Parts: sequence; structure tokens; C-alpha cells
Amino acid sequence: MQRYYEAGAPLPKAQVELLVDESLYTCASLVERILDYKYKDAQSRWNGYIDHQPSYNRSSCHYMLVFYAQYESSPLSADKVRSNYQDLLAELNAHLQEPIMEDLFLIGVEHRDSRDSVNTEVMIDIFYQSGCVINAEMQRLYEQLAELKSQS
Repeated sequence: MQRYYEAGAPLPKAQVELLVDESLYTCASLVERILDYKYKDAQSRWNGYIDHQPSYNRSSCHYMLVFYAQYESSPLSADKVRSNYQDLLAELNAHLQEPIMEDLFLIGVEHRDSRDSVNTEVMIDIFYQSGCVINAEMQRLYEQLAELKSQS
């Protein structure tokens, strides 16, 4: 966490502390999901995919893991997710209204073959958004948006 906090565009200290204070079981579950990448089918790795992990420490916290696509034109490519993470977290917030989530994290995961060895490097991005109550009209709009996305 310290290395990430010092890198590029850091998360605010309060969000870093939330991650550091997470339960060992949740951390182990997140790492397990990240390591499961190598067992995913080639199409999932090519197009990217999303996985979810609840917090076992705080019931009002949720993690969305986005495994970046290898295909650059995919909606789940690293560049597209990095520029649209707020939309993804807003949609997640709309789906998690009962109970309301206070803390929503998007963890972007990129697996890279190491140039120097047979190892794989795992690079992560972490984005944060506070959860909030949305009104019935906004909920309806998010449902319509999800329906349109599923049709395309």
C-alpha cells in the first residue's frame, strides 16, 4: 500500500487506511481472485472481465475487480476503465442500494509477462467512491442503461 500511495495519482490517506484496515480474510479473497486470472479462458482474458468481492470486515464496503482486457478496443481495456471508472462505480452504487454501501473500491488488475523471467507481473489501479442513496428516478435510469448495454 505504501508504494501505491507514493506513486502517480495517490488515493487520499483516508481511503488508503480503509484498505490497510481490511480483514485478512478479505485480503486473502482478493488475492485469490487476482491469482485465479491464469485459470480463466482465453476469451475472458482477451475481453476483460469483472468480479466482485464484499468486505468481511465492514458490511458497507464492496470491491469491484476489473481484469483489464488484452484487446485495446474492449470497454474493459485499461485506458477505458481508467478514464471511465466513475461511471462504473456509479453503476455499482445504483445496484447496491439495499443495503447502501458507504465505500466502493474499483481495483483494476493488469497481468503482464515479465521481460526478465517466466514470472508474471501484476499491476493494480485502485479507485474509490463513496456510496450514496439514489432516488427512484435515477434508479430507473440506471436500469434502462443496463438494459441497453445488455442489448448491444
